[in-house]
Amino acid sequence: MTDGKILSCGDTASLAKDESWRFARFSRIGFGGFSTPKSVPAEIAEKYIEESCRRALGSSGILVFVDDFPVYAKIEDSVLSQGVIFETQSDFAFSENVGLGMQAFAERHAKASRYGFYLHVPADLRLEEPFVVFRWQLAGATEMFPSSRVEIGNNALAKLCEFYCASPEATGTQTIARSETRLGNAAEFSRDIVQAIDASSKIFRMEKVSAAENAIARGVDFCLGAGTARTTTELCADGNGALLDWRALNVAAGEQEIDWRTIQRHTAPGARSNLLCKNALLERSRTIFSGNILVDKIAQQTHAVQSCRNLVLSEFAEAHSLPGLEIDANDVHCSHGATTGTLDSEQLFYLMQRGLPDAEARMLLTLGFMDEVINACAGCAVADFVREKIGEKFGA
Repeated sequence: MTDGKILSCGDTASLAKDESWRFARFSRIGFGGFSTPKSVPAEIAEKYIEESCRRALGSSGILVFVDDFPVYAKIEDSVLSQGVIFETQSDFAFSENVGLGMQAFAERHAKASRYGFYLHVPADLRLEEPFVVFRWQLAGATEMFPSSRVEIGNNALAKLCEFYCASPEATGTQTIARSETRLGNAAEFSRDIVQAIDASSKIFRMEKVSAAENAIARGVDFCLGAGTARTTTELCADGNGALLDWRALNVAAGEQEIDWRTIQRHTAPGARSNLLCKNALLERSRTIFSGNILVDKIAQQTHAVQSCRNLVLSEFAEAHSLPGLEIDANDVHCSHGATTGTLDSEQLFYLMQRGLPDAEARMLLTLGFMDEVINACAGCAVADFVREKIGEKFGA
């Protein structure tokens, strides 16, 4: 792969036959034209540290990155004394291979990644206050490579909230991020990610979550920014009785393309997974959802559900849903489905008759559609931030 050329994600002939890739715009993907960000002066970073701390009140710990560099770290003494590790790292050796067409991104990430974070919560420790990570982009036309690894011990409980934000000057950036999460037996983990970078930028995220016996993993993804956003999520029920509950809300406007590809992989009996994707599309935006439930032959009594719901708010928007099942066991309950609709005209008329401007009326009805995902957040700070950014998109 050479800089300055369009990235080819595999053999184009085979891609043409692959239903899960047929709607993606490969012309939007390239590795050239980006510079390496530089560390920012302390007086500039301070502004973003203050904003991060203001939004992260009541956390177990907070990390702040600016242009891919760590600039602030704090962990509560009561948490640190119990053996928790929450710190920045510069060397990540990811153990898992990356699929879903992201191999080239993983290779570039492995070569160029500079800083990330590691969270370890020891066995039997249960923490209700979330760990919070802010990633701020300040410089334009730069390329960043966030990394993270999370390990939750047996019977432990932890929460993580991660924000991708940008200043008005951070235009035309590219982010390639990778994360791995492992849950021990009977561990519980909740993770929220909010992506709200500039609409002229690109982001590609690779995430894998593995749950051991009776572990519970919950995640909520909010994709609100970036002109091109692709996320691959692999949820692995590796232990008996594991539960993985994942939700995503994608709000697309302008010429945005938001592409989410998922795998719910069941390799142990009696496990459950539930995945819900909601897309709201304005103007000429596009969303692509491609999901697959994979059930191994030994994973009897699996219960897996996958659902994609699209709310199309413009006649020019496009929503593509491609759910799938691959089941080798014979005692399972698995289902998938997708729906596409528009706002109820009578409800919109009712609100406007009572004095609400068109943009606010549409935003309120759309928030009603979104609330099922927003209310699943681990903390109100995330929900407040998401509603604020959605309001900006609707001009209300």
